[in-house]
Amino acid sequence: MAARRLAGPLTRVSLLHSSESRLVAERLECWLREHCALSADQIALVALDHPGDEYRPAAIRATLNRHLDSRWSQADFWLPGAPRTVHLHYTGGTKAMTVHAYDSLRRASDRHDAVNEFSASYLDPDGLCLMFDDDSFVPLADNVLKMEDFLTLHGWSLATKPGEQPVSEPQAADLAMALCHDHAREGAEAWDRWVGSELMPRVRKPKRSDVPARLAGETTAWQPAELPKGDFLGGKLKDVILPWPDSPACAAFTDELAKHSITQQPLGDCAAALGLSSAKDLARWLEGQWLESAVLQALLNHQEALKLHQVLMNLNLIKPAKIEFDVIAIRGYRLFGFSCTTGDQPKGSIKQKLFEASIRARQMGGDEARTALVCCTKNPDAVQRELESEFDLKNKIRVFGQAHLATLGEHLADWIQ
Repeated sequence: MAARRLAGPLTRVSLLHSSESRLVAERLECWLREHCALSADQIALVALDHPGDEYRPAAIRATLNRHLDSRWSQADFWLPGAPRTVHLHYTGGTKAMTVHAYDSLRRASDRHDAVNEFSASYLDPDGLCLMFDDDSFVPLADNVLKMEDFLTLHGWSLATKPGEQPVSEPQAADLAMALCHDHAREGAEAWDRWVGSELMPRVRKPKRSDVPARLAGETTAWQPAELPKGDFLGGKLKDVILPWPDSPACAAFTDELAKHSITQQPLGDCAAALGLSSAKDLARWLEGQWLESAVLQALLNHQEALKLHQVLMNLNLIKPAKIEFDVIAIRGYRLFGFSCTTGDQPKGSIKQKLFEASIRARQMGGDEARTALVCCTKNPDAVQRELESEFDLKNKIRVFGQAHLATLGEHLADWIQ
C-alpha cells in the first residue's frame, strides 16, 4: 500500500531485509515490478549480512551507509526529472531497524548535496492511512488488495482438490438464513437434537470405537460425545431418506424446504433440488456448513454498502501448511476473517477456535486484519472479553452469538463499518 502511494515511474526503491526475510523481500520486489510498473534496475535488495543483524545497531548503520554511498555516488542514480527526495517507510521492520535506518538516512541526506528533502512514514493499522513524520496523513482505505495479492506476497498456494477451492456463492442460501432465524430463538436445541438423533447416525459410518456405545435396536438420540465420527457413507449416501425436523422451533427451515418442494425423498434428490453437487455436500451442509453459507450471504447482502470488493467462502491453503478460512471479506486492504461453529460448544472450545482464527487472519492480513467468530453461544460478550484480555486483542476480534443470528447481516455490517 505504501509503495502504491509513494512510488512513481521515476522512483528507485531499496528494500532493507534480514537474512530470514529474504524470501519476503524477493516476493515484494516481484509484486512491485508487476503492480507499480517499476523496472528491475529501479529496485535494490539490501541484505543485512548475518542472522541477528536486524537487532544490531552497528550492523544496520554499516549496511545502509555502504549501500547509500555506493548508490548515490553513481552518476545515473538520479533519474532525469526525478525530485531528489529520500523517503523511509518503516512498517514491518524491527524497532532497531526503524530507529537506525531513520538516523542513517537522515544523516546521509544531510551529507549529500544532491538530496533536497528527507521524510518518513508508516502504515497506521487502525486508521488505515499512511502517517508521515510531520503528522500529515493520507487515507488508504480505498486502496485495494485482493486475496491473490495476499497469497502472492506470502508465497502461499490454494488447495486444488475438488471441494477445497474457494467459492463466492453460498450453498442453499435461503435455507441457511432460515436456520439462522430458527437458531436465534429456540431452534438451536431442536436442531442439535435432530442432528444427533436423525442426521449423524444415518449419514456417517461409526468408527469401531463408536459401536460399543450403542445397544442393538436403541433409538434414543446420540449424545455429542458419541456422535459417529467415521467417514460419510459411500455410494449409499444418495439413497438415504432423512426424516426432517418436525419441531415448531425449526419452522422457518421446514417452511423453506416446502418452497423447494423437498419432502421425504432420497438425499441425492434433495441435494439436486437445492443446487448442491452431491449428497455428501448436503450432509456436510446440514452438519454445520450451513452457518458458513449464512455468513457469506449476509455479507453479500451488504457488499455494495460496505465496499467489500471480495467475499469468499471455503478458503483452503496448502502452503506453507494447511490453513482454512471459513469465510473472508476484503475491504480496501483490510482482511476480515470469519470462523463459524454450530452446536452447543463449551466456552473453552469457542475461545480456542476464535484465537486460532485470529492468528490465521493476522498471518495473512497483517496487523490490519480483523477476526469474527459466528456461533450459537448465548453469551458472546463474555467470550469476547476474556479473549481480548488474555491475548491483547481488544478491537481486533468480535463474537456473534445466538441473539445476533436473526439479523446477522446488520450486525456484521455495523462491526465492519
